[in-house]
Amino acid sequence: MRQAAEHRLLQRDRARLQALTAAQNEELRDLNAGLEDRVQERTTELQHANDQLRRNYLTSIKIFSNLMELRSGLLVGHGKRTASLARKVAQMMGLTDSALQDVFVAGLLHDMGLMALPDSILNKPVGRLTAEEMISYQRHPVLGAQAFMALDEHQPVAAIIRSHHERWDGSGFPDRLEGAQIPIGARILAVVDTFDDLTHGHLTGTPLTDTEARTLLQRGRATQFDAEVIDLFLHIMQKEPPRPPERLLSLAAAQLEPGMALGKDLFSQEGVLLLSAGHVLTAELIGRIKRYAKVEGLALKLDIRPDAPT
Repeated sequence: MRQAAEHRLLQRDRARLQALTAAQNEELRDLNAGLEDRVQERTTELQHANDQLRRNYLTSIKIFSNLMELRSGLLVGHGKRTASLARKVAQMMGLTDSALQDVFVAGLLHDMGLMALPDSILNKPVGRLTAEEMISYQRHPVLGAQAFMALDEHQPVAAIIRSHHERWDGSGFPDRLEGAQIPIGARILAVVDTFDDLTHGHLTGTPLTDTEARTLLQRGRATQFDAEVIDLFLHIMQKEPPRPPERLLSLAAAQLEPGMALGKDLFSQEGVLLLSAGHVLTAELIGRIKRYAKVEGLALKLDIRPDAPT
């Protein structure tokens, strides 16, 4: 009988242990599920924060680029056009996301070294510079790259800026790099920068048509420009159908609502970039816009994407 009693006690203890283990396992599963939810929630928050930082960073770069270009009528809009087109070429070439951003930023800021030059040079087409002025002009890639010396993560951008006037045949400036020695971003920027200069009169003072500019670029294939880059660029410019203009809503400041997105860049009366296209409006930002319009006495109208959440 004693053995039977001990056996019953042992079975009871086993049952209790199994119940306790099951309860602990259930609690552990609930804890793990909660941890996974919190980790996912935190990951999403961090992703949103990183996206916001990236947008703020690019907006700051665009504002700085726009302020630089206010010094010269010849350069207005040049950085933004060049950056957008250079990024498109880089995408077609399969560059990484990081490299795409480097090309875009370098496109916006590639002429920042020109700000160190006197107005007598800055406001004159390159083709009309004297020999002495040309020596000063050819320093601008170096000056632009030097501005990034303290920024470790921006050294690829600095390299692109320094080398965007190098030539495939080694006769460019400032370092006379040749062929693949030139960073790929700089080879892309060289083509796009020259195209925009030609079509807006920065080189000769007389704007060329797109067709005339493409013809001149083709003549520089494998001498001034990387053949692969120039071929891809010309293909993009010739084959890409024109996009229909985006239909936007023109709204007064009082009509703005959080969640709306700008369809076009917003500039001040002086030409300073206030907000970039695509910027999503918040209640706080709308308040700043309304105060700005009131202080400046403006009947402000903003172009808003019609498909943006409201």
